[in-house]
Amino acid sequence: MQEILKVSSIKKTFLKDGESNTVINDVSFTVKKGQCVGIVGESGCGKSTTVRVILGLLNFDEGEIILSGNKLSPQNKIRLKEIQGKIQMVFQMPTESFNPRIKLGKSIKEAMKKILTSEEKEVKLKKLFEECQLSYDLADRYPKEVSGGQCQRAAIARALASDPQLLICDEATSALDVTVQYKIMNLLKNIQRNRNMAILFICHDIALVQQFCDYVLVMDKGKIIEEGIPNEVILNPSQMFTKKLISSVI
Repeated sequence: MQEILKVSSIKKTFLKDGESNTVINDVSFTVKKGQCVGIVGESGCGKSTTVRVILGLLNFDEGEIILSGNKLSPQNKIRLKEIQGKIQMVFQMPTESFNPRIKLGKSIKEAMKKILTSEEKEVKLKKLFEECQLSYDLADRYPKEVSGGQCQRAAIARALASDPQLLICDEATSALDVTVQYKIMNLLKNIQRNRNMAILFICHDIALVQQFCDYVLVMDKGKIIEEGIPNEVILNPSQMFTKKLISSVI
């Protein structure tokens, strides 16, 4: 399978009050086309910082990031331009990720490529709503006028609007109840399969990762401490931290 994202030996250190704090250290992994890779760990382990580095929201100090064969700049402002439209994000709180004063349909159209005509955008919007199992009349609603599950489906539709190479989901289901959570995960799995899309799934729940991801990275204190096929990692964990994560949910 084609490598969509390759992260090699990334290191990020913050300075505070004259002291250095390394929040991600020697982090390496790949995400291939059609693959869902999960990063699991407790809050503060470095998962979200890793995502912010990939997205170009933070510089990194050492290492290399390659997107579809192209090496990205370590300077975040340059990297932001390099990945524009190629990587999209689905956030934890769907209603907060939308402008509350803009209807869902318009928000999703704004994420589409500018070369599309108004008619082409309308056709694409209908297809996205169908793909994300949303009634098209919700396009005329504001974010606060739909349920949390519907709003997250709309957020996924918006993320897909630019036809990205990589979809990053950062705790994308943790704010939803269990029933809706699994429906959203099944939707993401269908999108992964139908589009042959690469997905990076950030989560604290290793049981969820086991069910929906093809590969798992266990992160603790800024490092990848264990990785592999989810069932293998859960059945035969080699690290005490991984055993602790498993015992908390299984």
